[in-house]
Amino acid sequence: MREQISESTKNLKDLIPACNKVQGALLLDEIFSYIQSLQREIELQFLSLEPAAINPRTNPAIEAFPLKDMILVNADLNPTKPEVAICCNDEMPISDLLTKIEADEESKGKFSDFDGLDGDRIKHGKYSFPHSLIPTLETIIDACGDISATSKMNPSITEMVYIMFCASVKEMNDLRLEEITEDRILKWRDAIKDALRISFKVDFAMEHLKKIACAYIGQIERQKLKDLAMRISREVHEW
Repeated sequence: MREQISESTKNLKDLIPACNKVQGALLLDEIFSYIQSLQREIELQFLSLEPAAINPRTNPAIEAFPLKDMILVNADLNPTKPEVAICCNDEMPISDLLTKIEADEESKGKFSDFDGLDGDRIKHGKYSFPHSLIPTLETIIDACGDISATSKMNPSITEMVYIMFCASVKEMNDLRLEEITEDRILKWRDAIKDALRISFKVDFAMEHLKKIACAYIGQIERQKLKDLAMRISREVHEW
């Protein structure tokens, strides 16, 4: 029994910061205080997202930031309050992902990265688009006009970039938060940056992608805190 208590005590001390020298009843006080702080942290991070992003049954990744809000996001930005601080209390993971999003890297985007781009296309303005992208395209045009109007690139290249951009916006709108991965975020980044490189007016999409990145990291960090709290609770029970 003493060996079991000793082993559990060691495990608890490994889990809880700055309590290696604490013994006996004081250790229990430290455990209780730390669990309370974790619970507060989870609550704060849980409240940092919109309700739609919290409910996994109703939360497409953009439902917390509807498409119309994505289009208008520049009007809502507060330059004195960075998005990192809004979305997640753990700034390092957010900072790392935002650095990747902003990095000036060669695009790896290709048609095969997206579903539903094959088959017949519908002529819309100067370009032809897959059937599945027409609703997304029309929403963007209604809100922003022709985002490709300022591009001087060859029409065939412009059309390809336009299709991949709309495919990215559609995915961002359709996917649930728990379905998002870092690879998807970087794929969307490539499509948006390709559009920016040929002078499309799509800054709103890049700002929106940063919001999604914040929500994605926030979800991961909340899960880490929950897992840690559960481990501590198990060790306390065994102790």
